[in-house]
Amino acid sequence: MTSFLVPIFRWPGQNRGLLIALWFHVGLAVFALSAMPSDHRQILGLNPWIKPLKFDLSVLIYLATVAILLHLLDHRRPKIESLIGWAVGVAMIAEDAVISMQSLRGVPSHMNYTTLFNGAAFGLMGVFIIVNTVMLTVLFVLYLQGSKLPAALAWGIRIGLGAFLAGSIEGLVMIVHGGHTVGAHDGARGVSFVNWA
Repeated sequence: MTSFLVPIFRWPGQNRGLLIALWFHVGLAVFALSAMPSDHRQILGLNPWIKPLKFDLSVLIYLATVAILLHLLDHRRPKIESLIGWAVGVAMIAEDAVISMQSLRGVPSHMNYTTLFNGAAFGLMGVFIIVNTVMLTVLFVLYLQGSKLPAALAWGIRIGLGAFLAGSIEGLVMIVHGGHTVGAHDGARGVSFVNWA
């Protein structure tokens, strides 16, 4: 089972983009943690570095997961696998760089149309999330085409990727709705750290 962790700790060619993105997010997380104690501003009632930190940590898990899923594929399409790794890595770097930039500026990163620049920044994040979703759709299709993995594991991966893609639709719903809080207005007090209300 330790072979599952190999793509995270070494530098396999097809996952280089993921590894670069992974270390980029480690750097962002360290920066957010170091900035948090001395920054007393608030965005939507929270320290401005909590949101970037949440994204950095979750994206680290996500990038490691994609690396493992690419590693477990039957390596019949190395160019496609390399494309997926690079595209997902670049998309996550762009997404979280914008989130960190907006926190540095002291403004919300999501659903922020208060200025042309803020709207463009949010739009840029949307473009890269579409890129990421397309790449995960390609990965899903690759797994649907057959696998030498044990059947239970292969189907678990397929169902997980399908659930991930179905859940991505919620992001579109939030954009159409104009907020990302359920049953309250954005900025309402939520549970600690994640601030989900």
